[in-house]
Amino acid sequence: MGVVFVVSLLEDFWITWEVVLGVLVLLSVLDGLWVNSFNSFTVQRLIPTTVSIFQRATVGLGVSHPYKLRIWVDVVDHVPTELNAEEKHNATWIGKGETVSFEYEIKPTQRGIHTIDSIGVLVRSPLTLWWKRRHIPVRNEIRVYPDFAVIARYLELLLEQRTNLLGLKQIQRRGTGLEFQQLRDYRQGDALNWIDWNATSKRRTLISRDFQDEKNQTLIFLLDTGRRLRSRDDDLTHFDHVLNAMVLLSYIALRQGDSVAALSFGLHNRWIPPESGVASMKRLLNSVFDLDSGPVTSDYVEMAERLQSHHRKRAMVILLTNIRDEDYELNVALQMLRQRHFVVLANLREQMLDRLQDQSIDSFDDALSAAGASQYLRERAYLQRKCAKSSNLVIDSLPHELHVNLANAYWSIKRAGRL
Repeated sequence: MGVVFVVSLLEDFWITWEVVLGVLVLLSVLDGLWVNSFNSFTVQRLIPTTVSIFQRATVGLGVSHPYKLRIWVDVVDHVPTELNAEEKHNATWIGKGETVSFEYEIKPTQRGIHTIDSIGVLVRSPLTLWWKRRHIPVRNEIRVYPDFAVIARYLELLLEQRTNLLGLKQIQRRGTGLEFQQLRDYRQGDALNWIDWNATSKRRTLISRDFQDEKNQTLIFLLDTGRRLRSRDDDLTHFDHVLNAMVLLSYIALRQGDSVAALSFGLHNRWIPPESGVASMKRLLNSVFDLDSGPVTSDYVEMAERLQSHHRKRAMVILLTNIRDEDYELNVALQMLRQRHFVVLANLREQMLDRLQDQSIDSFDDALSAAGASQYLRERAYLQRKCAKSSNLVIDSLPHELHVNLANAYWSIKRAGRL
């Protein structure tokens, strides 16, 4: 347009400004038609097989075209906000038969199945007068699972025989209620009923029986997907902490030869039948990774009735929830469960309550907050004492300590032969 303006000022120039303007318009139209014909782009997306919540993962993109010239493109993936992808434009030249790869990172903030439907390709015209935006359908599903870091750390410590660093206590075994494993030489401190007298008479030396934790028992998780676990103390909700603890304890129990099942109630009503073997861990994860809490009130009595209809044999039942004083039907449900099962109530406590109690009192509002928190904790402790009479064990835990507290309770119950 600047050239057209200059030519228009030159009265004696042999080319008129109308001709120059017409040429520019023609070039612009041809440039636009040219870039509009670039519609045969091949794109692909490489996604990781497993992604954990709040853990970074890398997604790869590949772009190519069949045209004979080099084309300048800008590629953007249309990622949902729940995956929290870094804002990154990938602009480069692409020649014929050439595949250009890009990478970007995601950090999911929500579990479940997330869908990416398309990839955006912004193509620049050869004369750089036009940009053509194309949305190329490429559908992929990304499954965001609970955090595996707890299991990975447990395995590392288990291999190094330093499980106590995770906070798991080594509990002394009892000589009864455990399965026979093998015979061994007598050791000082062995109980008399551990001695195998038949083997002792043959070997003419004291031989003791060695025991292992009982196997082929069942562990059932009762997951409250109602409004009670929607609180958030850090990046994770209380329900996410519950799932992480369940994943770790399930893996421990499966390694011990026990079978694991789960029953969700509240927003989601789902029954996962018991299975044994470490290989069943994948099935369990695929069955619970998309669960979440919702704004509904959970029915504890209905949950107990559903469990009775699904599983009638004795099992260790762990109810994962956050109780309130209005849960008058909770004791009824616990009594129903205890008639057949070993019942553990895992009650989560908001970390903010401890902070309110420990904060310095600098104003009248601080005093009111501290007094309210103290009153709430007293009522909560009274409710837990009532629940302790209707269950076998009550665990009061902060969300980030739940996985350790549940594991310690499991080892204690197993090694004491209380099932």
